[in-house]
Amino acid sequence: MMADRKALVGAAVASVLMVGQAHAFIWSDTLISYSWLPSAKEPGIVGPIQKQVISFTHADGYKYGTNFFNIDALRSDNHDPAVGGTDGATEFYAVYRHTLSGNAVTGTKSFTIGPIADIGLEFGFDYNTKNTTFAPNKRLLVIGPQFQFDLPGKGFLSISLVAAQEWGHDGLAFAPRHDIQFDTNVIMENAWALPFTLVGVDLNFKGFVNVVSPKGKDTFNNETQTEVLAHPKLMADVGKLIGIDRHIVEAGVGFQYWYNKFGNNHKTQPGAIESTPFLEASYRF
Repeated sequence: MMADRKALVGAAVASVLMVGQAHAFIWSDTLISYSWLPSAKEPGIVGPIQKQVISFTHADGYKYGTNFFNIDALRSDNHDPAVGGTDGATEFYAVYRHTLSGNAVTGTKSFTIGPIADIGLEFGFDYNTKNTTFAPNKRLLVIGPQFQFDLPGKGFLSISLVAAQEWGHDGLAFAPRHDIQFDTNVIMENAWALPFTLVGVDLNFKGFVNVVSPKGKDTFNNETQTEVLAHPKLMADVGKLIGIDRHIVEAGVGFQYWYNKFGNNHKTQPGAIESTPFLEASYRF
């Protein structure tokens, strides 16, 4: 039930779309990245969990819009064990988003309104699987408007407000329900990138914030709560510093804050608030 790249989404989207804007609408961008989170959390688990994440991200733009795909492979330490053993769990989380540009589809600037550079229609899915006893199998469909804003220095801000339908799974033997369809809810997905230069170093402050409204009852008939996931980071173009082309190799630090993780109530569920720094490095193809 990981959502680090949820829908948008997030840090990866901010990275690739910022580069894509320089390619006059027809563009393609692919990168692989590695992240280390020293004190992640999982609902129901007391204490911090170290996680390593390898991500493959692709985005492209065509005549009428953009495509975004990201898949994370996440490996926990033994505080988050795989089923039937003491090794850490492995999770795969995939995200796909397609956005149709209002201006591109109509061939006009009708969807450029004040500070809004474009309004599009976003739709797509999330899918995950994890080899724990809980055995989550999240499936999520989303659709709704996306608002694009230009920021200084080829930066951008996107805000999406999507209707969401989620299905889940619970492999625990004592769970009252193993497969569940949650109530339709609303997700606000925000992503940004703000590149700048400081003392000769190219930097990029980027990330995402997602706000997920309650989605009804979970598999234990507990009411889900409003969920907030914030993932800001500051990345440096280290490739440029060692003589490689710009924006090929980046590295940096960030901070992830996850409130009511997966909709769990932090007042009754240990591990439902995650607050961890992280390190990240990426290579662009």
